[in-house]
Amino acid sequence: MYEPKYYYFDEIYFETILFDDTTDVTIFGYVNDKEKDELFCCDFICQFSVLYDILFFSGNDGEILMNEISEKLSHDLEIPTEIDVVEILEDPLLIDKLLLKVYKTHEKDEFGIWKESNESCYFIDEIIDESKHLKPITEEDLDKALEHVNSLEYAKEQFEEHMLLLNNGYKYYLQLIEKEFTEKDARKMSGLKDELLFRIAYYYNKIKQNEK
Repeated sequence: MYEPKYYYFDEIYFETILFDDTTDVTIFGYVNDKEKDELFCCDFICQFSVLYDILFFSGNDGEILMNEISEKLSHDLEIPTEIDVVEILEDPLLIDKLLLKVYKTHEKDEFGIWKESNESCYFIDEIIDESKHLKPITEEDLDKALEHVNSLEYAKEQFEEHMLLLNNGYKYYLQLIEKEFTEKDARKMSGLKDELLFRIAYYYNKIKQNEK
C-alpha cells in the first residue's frame, strides 16, 4: 500500500481555480520555499469543501472569491470553468494563515510500484488554521472569545456564513448532477458526502429558493 510523504506549506499563492470534469478542484499557483528563499510554481488538487475552507479563512479576498464562485454556481456551470484570481483581486490570493498538509500525486513505475510523481502537483490532505492552532492564547484572545460567545449577532453571523458554504456546496452538487456525474461522485466533490450535511444543505437551499 502506498504511504505518501507529507509536506507542509504555510505561504501559498493561488492564481487560478479550475472546475473541470474530474472529481476534484484544481488550483494553479506557487509556493514560497523558505529554505531556498525562492518561489516555485505548482498545482494543487482538493475537494470543493476543502477549497471553501481555505477561502473561508482567507479574509476579505477569500470572501470575494467565494461570492464569485457562488455567482457562477447560480447559473449553468460550464465545464471547464476557470476562476481567474489575479483578474478578480488584481493579485494572487495569498494563503499565509493556514498550514496546508499536502502530498505529491503518485503514479506506478515500470515495475508496478507506486511512487511520487515528478510533477509539482500536490493533493491537499488537510488544512490547519495557524491562528488557532499554532499561536499561544493570550488573555486578550480569551476576552474577545467571551465577547463573541455572548454576542447573539455574532452567532447569527457565523451561522449564516456556514449555511452559505453548505448552500454553495449544494448548488455545486446540482450542477454536477446536471453534468451527469454520479450521485456518489457529486456528493463527494461538493463536500456533502455526510448524509446529515447533505440534508441540511438540501432544506436550506429550498428555503433560500422560496425567499426569491
